[in-house]
Amino acid sequence: TGNVGIGQTTPTARLQVKSSGVDGNTTALKVDNSGDVNLLTILDNGNVGVGVTNPIYKLEIESNIAGVSTLRLNNNNTGGALMLTKGSTSIMYNGSADSWVGSGTTNDAGLGAYNGGIRFFTNNSTATRLTISTTGLVGIGRTPTTNILEINGDASKTTLGQWLANSDSTIKTEIHTIDGALDRINKIRLVSFKYKNEYKLLNPSIKDKFYQSVIAQEFQKIYPDYVYQSGTIFEGKNILQVDTNPMYIDAIASIQQLSLLAQELQSQIDTLKQEIINLKNK
Repeated sequence: TGNVGIGQTTPTARLQVKSSGVDGNTTALKVDNSGDVNLLTILDNGNVGVGVTNPIYKLEIESNIAGVSTLRLNNNNTGGALMLTKGSTSIMYNGSADSWVGSGTTNDAGLGAYNGGIRFFTNNSTATRLTISTTGLVGIGRTPTTNILEINGDASKTTLGQWLANSDSTIKTEIHTIDGALDRINKIRLVSFKYKNEYKLLNPSIKDKFYQSVIAQEFQKIYPDYVYQSGTIFEGKNILQVDTNPMYIDAIASIQQLSLLAQELQSQIDTLKQEIINLKNK
């Protein structure tokens, strides 16, 4: 038949090797190069080592060549290049820049390359939950375009209090006391509104309720340095986003200004009262 047997008198394959052991203490096959460097080892317990003489796993590969990958798997046809399975759960690289974790062949959740960045998804890869762009921008529920962190929807934390920001005097220069605050506050138009249905379709986390805020274009006329392009295109326009913090600072400054005015008026009232009393006593 042309079959060759080593340790086997009736080989059933072109080459069949029968070892004398049954565990990892003996070697069934060993291949070395001309420099006596081990290339391949198969132990009698079935463990295979590539560059490893005593493999303790079913397949163990070791390389010490700098700049060269230890293992390369390639599939030029449809299907994944690699699948690792334990029970009903699999980890797979599916050949389309995505890797996922799922049950059987269903990619329930995973991560993958996205325009040079990374995306994390669930629900059979149809729902991207988190995206990290190639420039390091992070988007939760959306693809980030402008800011370090962008969130589609609400965010919360477990305790009361604002998010903290560095405000130490040692990092500031050109410090000025706020003035003209009351004039700016009086120019602000506060509005209640609902988001357009077309915009809600693009952002499902938006609720069908009235929101309260300002109009960016109007706010820009009062605080031009605190209105920015968002990077989100809607109806052909790069929509604007606002930082309303200066409005709150002006509101406090206005309260201070009105408090001083109230004190002055009270002083004038007290003076007039005393004058009236003095006139009555004459």
